[in-house]
Amino acid sequence: MENNITNEHSMHLKDQLRQLGLPYKLHEQIDYYQQMDILEFTLPHWIPENGSLTLIELHYKPDTQNLSVLDTIDISYRPPIEIKDRTVGDINTKELDEKMASINWTYDHFSERIVDEDMKTASGRKMLDHVSETLHQLDQLHDNKIHGDKETAQLLMYKHWTSGYYSRFVEDLSAMKKLYEYSRSIKVDGQNISIQNIIEQLKEQYKISVQQKLPVKRELPDKTIGRQTRKRGQSL
Repeated sequence: MENNITNEHSMHLKDQLRQLGLPYKLHEQIDYYQQMDILEFTLPHWIPENGSLTLIELHYKPDTQNLSVLDTIDISYRPPIEIKDRTVGDINTKELDEKMASINWTYDHFSERIVDEDMKTASGRKMLDHVSETLHQLDQLHDNKIHGDKETAQLLMYKHWTSGYYSRFVEDLSAMKKLYEYSRSIKVDGQNISIQNIIEQLKEQYKISVQQKLPVKRELPDKTIGRQTRKRGQSL
């Protein structure tokens, strides 16, 4: 009986995801947490669109019957980030931006398994060299006290590493979010919620701030990222 109740509740959670207009891949995560008997968890979903990035976070908590329920939805909209065209030392910031955009940063390129696979093919070795060169330039841009630009380097990391594995290396991520993102948190409480409408409202909020020329950027803390990136084991 308990298993039937759990399965029925799992179907309810998945139906809720469908009603919210969220993709099927999130259903697999519901199954995972059910199998692991984890009642409190968060499902993240990123939506890239023409340079912008929207993050939807679904927060689940146990109810009085010890079943997971959707408690809160957090939605953050990040407008497109423009990197200024500058030449710093021998690094052009726009070219570095384009290089970073050409790489899938959602996984660790230097994990043992990935490196072993990449080294088997010419295209894999070429990609590994491309990632290494890009990280080396990014590290130089950030760490070089004479020919460097830490703020632009940090902005590049935030722009390209927000979703996936490399997000852990974005310095002061919470501060960056406050600077560049428009967010809203919604308590579910059984109400009908249109995620798309909320995203459109956040986009409109951004447009209004641009029209009013409100400041969206200030100087960021002066810290280093080079040592953090090297902790992953790659040689830069």
